[in-house]
Amino acid sequence: MKKSLLKTSLREIRSSFGRFIAILAIVALGVGFFAGLMVSEEAMLKTGETYLDEQNFYDFRLMSTLGFDDDDVAALRDADEVTAADGAYQVDALVSDGGDEEKVGRFHSITEDVNKLSLKDGRLPENAGECVVDSSFFEGAGIGDTVTIADGNSQDTLDALENHELKIVGVVESPLYMRMGRYSSEALARLKRSILCRRMRSRLSITRRCISASTRAADFTAMNTMTASTIRSRM
Repeated sequence: MKKSLLKTSLREIRSSFGRFIAILAIVALGVGFFAGLMVSEEAMLKTGETYLDEQNFYDFRLMSTLGFDDDDVAALRDADEVTAADGAYQVDALVSDGGDEEKVGRFHSITEDVNKLSLKDGRLPENAGECVVDSSFFEGAGIGDTVTIADGNSQDTLDALENHELKIVGVVESPLYMRMGRYSSEALARLKRSILCRRMRSRLSITRRCISASTRAADFTAMNTMTASTIRSRM
């Protein structure tokens, strides 16, 4: 019985070999696609975690309209649970392209310990008249060009920037902007802190020991409590 069934199956395969191969390919493609989906999520998450670890991406980010001074940053940096803390300046400003058109640009100060930049071309700024730009909006050909702050900005914005003409010396990638949908400005530039005249940092990024997805909510509450008590103790 088994031999007869085998002979019949082989005869049918030989008589319609092309159809058999097509069905086999469809099944193999479906299995391969499903297996790839099952594996890709873990691989993508691991790749993202590795990149964020290498760039020392922040675990917690504090923002204040009053700002943070050097003592605030130092107090949080010295906390037991904190591995790194760094304050940053941020300014949104209109940028002139040399004609009548103006675009919105977001300017960040470069942080050393947290949210590290990945240099793709050129070099990092060495003086107050230089900046690096985001690779999503600028190619290597932009190195050497000048970013001009438009006169149409408010006086507060103009006062916040020491130099209104900045030479592009490098192209970078930032862990703060990994998805195009997160950009709120058309171009992003990173500056040495000396370029920004604001004395108070508006953002403070913190990395903490042993952060995990399962304990992130509890860690967030604990960090909020620790941050509030640390800053309150200085008042």
